[in-house]
Amino acid sequence: MISKSVLPIEAVSDEVCQSLRRGNVVLQAEPGAGKSTGLPLHILAAGFDGKILMLEPRRIAAENVASRLAAQLGESLGHSIGLRMRGRTVVSKNTRLEVVTEGVLTRILQNDPLLEGIGIIIFDEFHERSLHADLGLALCLDVQRDVRDDLRLLLMSATLDSDALGKHLGGTDPITCEVRQHPVEIQWRAIGRSSMLHAAAQTVTEAVENHDGDALVFLPGVAEIHRVANLLKEKLPGNIEVHRLHRGITSTAQTAATRPSKANTRRVILCTSIAETSITIDGVSIVVDSGVERRSRLDASTGIERLESVMASKASATQRAGRAGRTRAGVCYRLWSEESHSSRAASWQAEILRSDLTSLLLESWQWGVADIFTLPWIDPPPLGAIEQARSLLVKLGIWTTDGLTAQGRAIARLPVDPRIGHMLLWSAANDSLHQAVSLAALLDDMPRQSDVDLTNALLNPSSGHKRKQKQLTELVQQIIASTPTLISDLRSGDDANSGPIDPGALLVQAYPDRVARRRTSGRDNNDIRYQLSGGSGAVLHEHDPITTHEYIVVSSLGGQGSESRIFTALPLNIAELQQCSANLFEAQDQVQWDDKLERVIAERQQRIGSIIISRQTITEISPDLRSAALVDGIRKQGISTLGWSDESREWQ
Repeated sequence: MISKSVLPIEAVSDEVCQSLRRGNVVLQAEPGAGKSTGLPLHILAAGFDGKILMLEPRRIAAENVASRLAAQLGESLGHSIGLRMRGRTVVSKNTRLEVVTEGVLTRILQNDPLLEGIGIIIFDEFHERSLHADLGLALCLDVQRDVRDDLRLLLMSATLDSDALGKHLGGTDPITCEVRQHPVEIQWRAIGRSSMLHAAAQTVTEAVENHDGDALVFLPGVAEIHRVANLLKEKLPGNIEVHRLHRGITSTAQTAATRPSKANTRRVILCTSIAETSITIDGVSIVVDSGVERRSRLDASTGIERLESVMASKASATQRAGRAGRTRAGVCYRLWSEESHSSRAASWQAEILRSDLTSLLLESWQWGVADIFTLPWIDPPPLGAIEQARSLLVKLGIWTTDGLTAQGRAIARLPVDPRIGHMLLWSAANDSLHQAVSLAALLDDMPRQSDVDLTNALLNPSSGHKRKQKQLTELVQQIIASTPTLISDLRSGDDANSGPIDPGALLVQAYPDRVARRRTSGRDNNDIRYQLSGGSGAVLHEHDPITTHEYIVVSSLGGQGSESRIFTALPLNIAELQQCSANLFEAQDQVQWDDKLERVIAERQQRIGSIIISRQTITEISPDLRSAALVDGIRKQGISTLGWSDESREWQ
């Protein structure tokens, strides 16, 4: 039996159910209304046909919401309320409402395009506009339009352009639920980014001295969480526990961070933006907001997705501040000035407009749509990003003009990025699957670390990484067994490689455009400059040990400016790469004018992308190529380089 509550969402729950019987619904409900933990139970009790799927944007949110829904019914998770996400499934034949992460919906749709047995799909916190949320909605609308006019969709968030979404979903009128929020006092602190972490620690110390309740501290990423935690060790009294909340923590640590405080203790919870929505943390009356978050952005000029630290939007700042006023009056310290607040974006750009779209394009092809723009997108994906994604998928052998290849169909079945999927299948065909799954598990869930070189992290995997390795190994082996021709298609030579392949050479199978060579004259301030095979440049601090290697392969990079900063990489043995992946290299003959030597030179270059690996002088040059190079030199140096006399010039 559903427990009684006084959640504000109850005021509109009947209206939502009535509207769902007629069509799709858009619900705008402020934080604390109970849209995630109250409304789904009301819909469940209304007796709709079919199962309910409820999407959450993050794993932590999915676990938290599912557990709370089950607890309200007095049941254990897996009975009426189920949970499904990558690596964990808790459902039974009695499950009527499944809380799933967004990627799971994509897999469900690809495996069962008719969505048989599913009556309602709820998109929670839709304002985050992740790639999977936009893709999931587009595919659901495609299904609804063609074969399932009885399918119902409910979009929920506190901050939505509800009128535009209502039109996109078929002209439905949005439903609004207001909440009588407890007052939250905003205190502004004009802090520069260079001193943000020390200011955050000092502000937390001051806040817990002057106010009651627990504190929620928003920081850009995991590295900043660890540094502020260390700064707080000597500042806080013994009755205050410091917890860390981010996507990489264990379920035990997550429970400790989100459950109510013990008697006579208080909590300081250091978190990333995952705690903005969905996750309910009782007892919080203090928020300290750095105002900075980490976002990925595709550099249109290079095709590289950068991880950048950016100012959180006004909508995010509002969501974060609201965390302090859910149960009583609270206070929010913002570590920026009130004057600069107006320069922040109203809301953050949808992921589909700023991210690498390789996986999105692969999913649409697997769906059977050759032209991705025919799907009903809220925001159509940028053409440039689609062309870059198409180019990479062709290079990896996933797509041809005839459609998805056998390798492409196999990669689409793997719960990883297409780049990593290619690395896994290639390694399986070349007797290196064990090393590749270790690398894939590390890359899938790795907090930013001080060491750029991933070698030590590979040698010391966590228990969570070991579990992922086992799951990935079993899945790859199943796929290989069901498609035996993949082995011969992906072998690097006539015979498989003998012995383990260097991790760097494996990583190149995922990032052939991120092989990097140290520039001989590449010092810039305290940085060493690198040339990437994809054509762009990147930098590393000169004291980083990995700079002793001439060649590396980069797994993540970011920052701002003309050149990216390398965050993580592996050393690369270029000779071994040539041996196991000769197809990545090409020979090019170059005949050109040399400004320094003031003559035509010719050489045969061995290249990987934009990087020249070796040069060999060519002695025999065709007259046409020599003439073209000479003309180019004359254009560069001017007509005077021909040595004509004044008399000849006068005659000319």
